Amino acid sequence: WCRDGNGPLFVECQTYRYHGHSMSDPGVSYRTREEVQSVRKGRDCIENMPNLIIDQGWADAAELKAIEKEIRKEIDEAVKIAKAATELPADHLTDDIYYNERP
Repeated sequence: WCRDGNGPLFVECQTYRYHGHSMSDPGVSYRTREEVQSVRKGRDCIENMPNLIIDQGWADAAELKAIEKEIRKEIDEAVKIAKAATELPADHLTDDIYYNERP
């Protein structure tokens, strides 16, 4: 969009941290479990996106289930390959992270 000369694009992302900052911070001393559950139920895009897709008629539940099954298969295969691979040398750790050259 932007590279085609259509101007800038602005995306606002609001996040919510479900867990504390660390193991010593369970995240319940400054908010209730009910608050966390309420946010998860009402705003969690991973939980809500399938419902939106179905409600808009873009796919039905069976199609989404088939897509999820295929994705899980791809992920399982990628994990198997990654576990069998050797560790990358340190100078390759930032490969495929930057668009152009490394800073």
